[in-house]
Amino acid sequence: MATESQIKIGLDRIEELNRFGTFQLWLAPLRSVWSNGMKAIFGAKPSDKAPVVADYYKLVLPKDVAYLRSQLALCLREGQTSFVHRVYINEELNYLECHLWREEDENACIKGICRDVTSQKFLEEENRNLKKSEELWKAALENAEQGVWDWDVEHSTVFFSDMWKRMLGFEPDEISNSFEEWEQRVHPDDLAGAYENIQAHIEGRAELYSYEQRLVTRHWQGGGTQGRWEP
Repeated sequence: MATESQIKIGLDRIEELNRFGTFQLWLAPLRSVWSNGMKAIFGAKPSDKAPVVADYYKLVLPKDVAYLRSQLALCLREGQTSFVHRVYINEELNYLECHLWREEDENACIKGICRDVTSQKFLEEENRNLKKSEELWKAALENAEQGVWDWDVEHSTVFFSDMWKRMLGFEPDEISNSFEEWEQRVHPDDLAGAYENIQAHIEGRAELYSYEQRLVTRHWQGGGTQGRWEP
């Protein structure tokens, strides 16, 4: 059977690997206790003393200090709270997600679990910037009156710009984002050549997919090579 010391070492390791830690804060008298996982987040050693409120505020991004104070007050008043704030660790800005609760049977004691969510926040920010860039790119293309399509080979989905659809006589909601839609819009006589050029690009034999092809509009009548267009 594992000893209490072995269990503690195991719990500390779990905290360290998952970038989270726990703490307790007493306000009367003022003192704080951090788990080893909490200290590891801040790059501190297990033997280091846990900072109390004023010392901890020195690590917090100045813009977030007032917000942090309000969350501590909220926890004391309502019994619990959850929030994210920014702290400096080794001179780099990190995001901490904290869940706090007040112990009813202890005098002014707050307990909490904190998790380092810096990577998650940076990924969210990158995704927001990417989405914004894509929206600007699409808007620029629409204003330039150019039709654009983009094929995600892995998921077999195709993006068609609204202008691309309108150039063929369709409203944006009339064409779905599927590869089959693209196949149906290529003139039957040009489809084989389009496939050959796509395959050459996928296999690396052609740096770019570049092929002049005819696309079927809403006014296409009939099928196969005998079809015709009507104005």
